[in-house]
Amino acid sequence: TQVAGSPFSAGASPSALVYLSPTLYVADSASNDVSVFTVALNTGRLTPVTGSPFAVLGGPSRIACEPSGRFIYVLSADSETVAALAIHATGALIPIGGPVAAGTGPLAAIALFAVPR
Repeated sequence: TQVAGSPFSAGASPSALVYLSPTLYVADSASNDVSVFTVALNTGRLTPVTGSPFAVLGGPSRIACEPSGRFIYVLSADSETVAALAIHATGALIPIGGPVAAGTGPLAAIALFAVPR
């Protein structure tokens, strides 16, 4: 059964997503942003977070969440950068400094993991 209100717009060319319950983050390579939705756990309905979508540099192609769930990282192939963004309690994204160079033609996935201390 299709979820009421579906399909939900996440830009012209969604390229990657990450789900951190109850929030869904969707990178869009065409509009150079990340759409953020709260997912209703009982219905699956998506509700855009205030301020969404959030701008990132050209061609976001991969997205990852670090293990604590406090930050996401967006790889942008066109601008050859990785942006670090803090996740506000509302799900909104807050840039942490400027994007970092990722080398020529970054296409690989981003993998993050916790290291025991």
